[in-house]
Amino acid sequence: MRCMKSHLFRLTGIFAAGLLLSTAVSATAAPDRKKKPASPTDQLDAARAATRKLPALAADATFKRESFELHLKVRRVGDDWDMVLSGKQPMEIIRKDGSYYVSDDEGKTWRSTAGDDDLAAAALAPLEGGQVVGTPRRVTYELVGKEKVEGKDLVHLRMVPDAGDKTDPNDLPQEWLVPEGKNGWLVRRSQSNAILFKQTVHADIIYEALPKDAKIETPTLTAPEKK
Repeated sequence: MRCMKSHLFRLTGIFAAGLLLSTAVSATAAPDRKKKPASPTDQLDAARAATRKLPALAADATFKRESFELHLKVRRVGDDWDMVLSGKQPMEIIRKDGSYYVSDDEGKTWRSTAGDDDLAAAALAPLEGGQVVGTPRRVTYELVGKEKVEGKDLVHLRMVPDAGDKTDPNDLPQEWLVPEGKNGWLVRRSQSNAILFKQTVHADIIYEALPKDAKIETPTLTAPEKK
């Protein structure tokens, strides 16, 4: 895989606060003056903020690097989450009320484990507006177009490269926004080359709002077998 340092997003660590869309209306403006449309970048910032604020959210993430592929599903409800890790060593991890539990037999048995939020953070990090490695500038996005998915018109956005950058547009970070009632727009999908476990990976993450009554249950711990 080609390594493009100017387009890498850091996905692990503490989330940075997302930028909120702010629209100022002049007191002297005429009453019938039309509001200036939000830029694609501001639209994305607002969608990220609205998606983060959802009471319950699911993320279906795939991280790829050459022969390496990691697939995980995360459900986040408030500060709690559960995560299913697929692959050669499937695993399920739950964070509930500050405690962590792990199962390696598809949830049949559970045991307490040490806290580790890195993978869950990686799946949710694009909602925080990743910092582009190697440049202090604010990342800007442009409108690519609209795509109809499951009967809804998703807005497709793509990062605007630096002047003179000849990177393939398909290798640039991309976002898809979905209209969602009073929230305006939510992030539906995010794609980027990112750093995970100190390696460059391609991240493809799909987000979906969960019902407001979704819950993360505390698993029943299994007593160790007596020998």
